[in-house]
Amino acid sequence: MEWFSQIKSLFTQQCLLCRLSSAGLLCQTCTADLSLLTLSPYGFNLLNAPAAKKLVAIDCQRLFCIADYQWPFNQWLTQLKFNRNQLPAHALADLFVQQYRDSELALPQLIVPVPLHRKRFRQRRFNQAGLLAGLVAKRLSLPCQHNLIERVKMTQAQTELSGAARRRNLRNAFELKTACPGSHIALFDDVITTGTTMAALCSMLRRHYPDLQIDVWSMAISLQR
Repeated sequence: MEWFSQIKSLFTQQCLLCRLSSAGLLCQTCTADLSLLTLSPYGFNLLNAPAAKKLVAIDCQRLFCIADYQWPFNQWLTQLKFNRNQLPAHALADLFVQQYRDSELALPQLIVPVPLHRKRFRQRRFNQAGLLAGLVAKRLSLPCQHNLIERVKMTQAQTELSGAARRRNLRNAFELKTACPGSHIALFDDVITTGTTMAALCSMLRRHYPDLQIDVWSMAISLQR
């Protein structure tokens, strides 16, 4: 029955990391070995973490990320962004939701992903922040509103710029396109590096809704720079 074993193996799910047979996208051993951020000492708010002080000031109530931007999270996010490998996206969404539920924090009323400029979206046909936000929203039974904010300025890639240049690059880059339907939202991005993008988004939202409760959510954050 060797042929049966070979066929069965084609349909056996493998762990994304160790490639051994697994009931989920990540086996229990690899899940336990992941270096997730310990958020409880900071009230599940990275704004209170000393390592986050290097970020650009973000005018939000809470910053929630599950991991530093290092292996395997950087690899998964790169695969998603450039290769459109969506299996890691589902694993990331599962990890994020589990961490958030364990925190017992109140949920926002909706999730809003960081938008791409329409020209860049036409080039890529893909917004990784939007995909991840949608997967997390579905698991938390929350709406995900993709059209609340529009990126109206075609900005230069942030990785090529200094801190001051990043801020200039994102000046007036975002506009509110429709009324915000809630008083508590979560802005979602795949990774936070300097915080400049989220700072620009929060600043724009504050001009329209000074009392809006804004949480910033991300899969990973660059704390070790």
